[in-house]
Amino acid sequence: MAPPSPSSDPGASGSKRHFCRTPRYVHATATTSQYVHRGLEQHAEIHRLRAATWTIRAIARRLGLDHKTVRRYLTTDLDLQGC
Repeated sequence: MAPPSPSSDPGASGSKRHFCRTPRYVHATATTSQYVHRGLEQHAEIHRLRAATWTIRAIARRLGLDHKTVRRYLTTDLDLQGC
């Protein structure tokens, strides 16, 4: 098989594509404490709804979470000693 001709090479025209892996803009990200606070709020809300006899799938639909995530919140104890 013959090597490709220089005219068929996309980089041969002198315009190389630059694929930058860093974003062009940086979002204002939430701090870690905001993520922890949101997780604690979700944990409390999930347990409150479960105590009110809501099903796991109904809680997931209400909060916009996967049912497996809701189950994980219900079965995991919060370890607040490290906070």
